[in-house]
Amino acid sequence: MLSSRLFFRNILLDMLFRNLFAVLAAFFLCLAITAQKVVVNARLDSTTIRVGEQVRLRTGVKSPAGADVLFPDFSRQKLDTAIEVLEMSEIDTLLSEDGKSWELQRSYLLTAFDSAACQIPRLLFEVNGSKYFLDKELSLKVESVPVNAERLDLIRPFHTPVSAVFKWTSHLLLWCVALWLCGGMLLCVGITLFSRKTFTRKIKAVPPLPPHQTALDALEKLRLKGERVGNGQKNYFMELSDVLRTYLYKRFSFNAKEMTTHEIIETLKDKKETLSLSELHFVLDMADLVKFARHEVSLLESDRALFQAANYVQTTRAEVEVDAEPQNTIVPIEETKQTRLRLLLVVSAIFLFAVSLSVFAYIVYMLWLYFR
Repeated sequence: MLSSRLFFRNILLDMLFRNLFAVLAAFFLCLAITAQKVVVNARLDSTTIRVGEQVRLRTGVKSPAGADVLFPDFSRQKLDTAIEVLEMSEIDTLLSEDGKSWELQRSYLLTAFDSAACQIPRLLFEVNGSKYFLDKELSLKVESVPVNAERLDLIRPFHTPVSAVFKWTSHLLLWCVALWLCGGMLLCVGITLFSRKTFTRKIKAVPPLPPHQTALDALEKLRLKGERVGNGQKNYFMELSDVLRTYLYKRFSFNAKEMTTHEIIETLKDKKETLSLSELHFVLDMADLVKFARHEVSLLESDRALFQAANYVQTTRAEVEVDAEPQNTIVPIEETKQTRLRLLLVVSAIFLFAVSLSVFAYIVYMLWLYFR
């Protein structure tokens, strides 16, 4: 019985030690892998500078992506007593292709004002709370500026600021303003010439009246002429027919001026425009009789023809919005004027250039008188 208990106890102890060994081995293996993933580096752009010159200290940390990285803080970690940190750059991040690791970079601008052989101590980085030191110190040699000891007389002490001899005068300022104005005008003329744009002008165009309004105005003028009987009757009906044909051309978009009365009536029927068609037919037939058959009509028939023509126009008018305000329109000017304007611009450019050159020469002469 005792031997069985000892046997089982030994088996349990053996299993415990084996599992503990496996756990410890896995723990140290993870630490080793983690440590291998973090790499710190630093370098100087130059290992030798002169007093007062500047050099950059470039540092970098390679670690798993997302790691919390702290770069050296020189407010806590001092460099060599002769070295001063002027500025610290922003952190630059370079992500690997697989996205599992990154490299963070930061640079520091250093200078020194005493000649010495300086040693930058091993820099301290922190990654996820763990500290990592640079594997070696960095050396920076600061050399003094060479001085010719045999010619110490060449070394001059500093001087206090000396007030300038030159003073602006109203006369000189006036000539400078003239030069600036001439230069500005010359620049504008040059840009206009080299752009090769067409010269245009702005005109106010009154919008055209709708066809029915034009026709009604023409019929009213025809009524006021008073030539509805006698020798002027033929001209009266010719003008009346022309007003109606022009209206039909603009209103229904067919060439009524070159068509006979029968063709006009048939065209309107095809277009389903049969409103007051009989009135139009009556007026056009009467006009044809007066024009071609020398038929004479009474004053009453002349007035009736004019009334029916106006009634036809009113009945078939199209409702459109009339914009009575004149519109500004940009139109190109004539070719001859284009050529004259360009020639004038060329002459103006030459003149302005000559004036600017003369004013500039005079200003230089006045400055030479000041400083000679």
